[in-house]
Amino acid sequence: MFVVLRNRNYALLWLGGLISTLGDWVLRGALPFYVYAHTGSALATGMAFIASTLPWIVLSSVAGVFVDRWNRKWTMIVADLARAMLLLLLLLVLYAPNLFWLVYVVSFTEACITQFFNPASLAFIPSIVGRNHLQKANALSSLSSSSARLLGPLLGGALLEIFGLGSTTLADSISYLCSAVLIALVLVAPNSEAEQVEASGGTVRAKWFAYWRDWLEGLRTVGQQKGIRTLFVAVGLGSLADGVINALFVLFPSAILGMEAAQYGAMLTALGIGSLLGSVCVGWLAKRLSLPRLFWLGWAGKGLIYLLAFNVRSFPLILALFTLSGVPTVSNQVSTQTLLQTSVEDRLRARVFGAYVATLSLLLLVGTGLGSILAVPLGILPLLDLGCAFFLLASLAALLLFIPSLALESGQSQETREHSTLPDHAGQHD
Repeated sequence: MFVVLRNRNYALLWLGGLISTLGDWVLRGALPFYVYAHTGSALATGMAFIASTLPWIVLSSVAGVFVDRWNRKWTMIVADLARAMLLLLLLLVLYAPNLFWLVYVVSFTEACITQFFNPASLAFIPSIVGRNHLQKANALSSLSSSSARLLGPLLGGALLEIFGLGSTTLADSISYLCSAVLIALVLVAPNSEAEQVEASGGTVRAKWFAYWRDWLEGLRTVGQQKGIRTLFVAVGLGSLADGVINALFVLFPSAILGMEAAQYGAMLTALGIGSLLGSVCVGWLAKRLSLPRLFWLGWAGKGLIYLLAFNVRSFPLILALFTLSGVPTVSNQVSTQTLLQTSVEDRLRARVFGAYVATLSLLLLVGTGLGSILAVPLGILPLLDLGCAFFLLASLAALLLFIPSLALESGQSQETREHSTLPDHAGQHD
């Protein structure tokens, strides 16, 4: 897995991502506590969460249209610089409490800018590592993300306690600046065809019509190509399951196990350690399993492990299971990303990724709402089991998609396995 860091361009991009993601989680770990401490309102804290979540649903698909027309490297640089400058507005809140509303504005705007950065980054990786090393690059990115997610909130909480919100804000802002500098050092040829189209003349009305046409083309790609469409269905079912389980996860230790907040924290820690474990193991698994098999087994493994964890009553075993769940979870994430990168042509890649993020985010929100609303009439444990059933349905959808690939897999060499993508019918229109 680490061999991909020998690629100078990817090493720069990966290091920039590690630093900026760590900075993100430093602020994310501190900001909700700050909002609640200064308002005493769960609603005010929830509004900050909504402000940072809404753009993932409504903007990500549209942002991909612009990213496919722009220079992706410079899109990422400008996005990092814009977010670094934007975060400095939070410092005004420290000296002017009447400007507290800036917390919501900054949260919303930062999330909007991120919708341009993320598809640019995901679409950019194949152009610098090549198809053969995509899975290793995605696994390494997952490792850095998991590490930042585990360490960032701890560091953010410590900085907030000792130095206040200003320190976490500056840390995140500086991390974006570091990322922008490292990305600027990446040397790649521009996606000249897209940039020529964007730079071509035409009225404003004509350009907006072209954006609309491109957006619809991206949606048609998802809707008409059977393989990509079925992949979206599987991911959608899994996101719905994640939403249901996320809504009830905090209630599980107290309502079902009769335990306290400390045990809830231990469960979260187990999931964090599991993500690290999964990021390390996915490289080993990728050498032995094809991408299609890794994809559907990821959903099946996560569903079965969670189902067992929610229905046993030994807390050490529960912690062990949640730690183990990181392996299929990360395997599924890495294989999904790699399948999309290898199965969508470059000029459409950001649009499809944008649609993927919008679908995932929307169904995650729907699942969270269903879990919260149905917890009382249906019960917590039955709903948790229902969430696990959705994971297994996602696995079934993926298995049905990849049956042609799996039937041929026994005759493939190990090298061919590393190059596996969506089955041949993925590019066929119904």
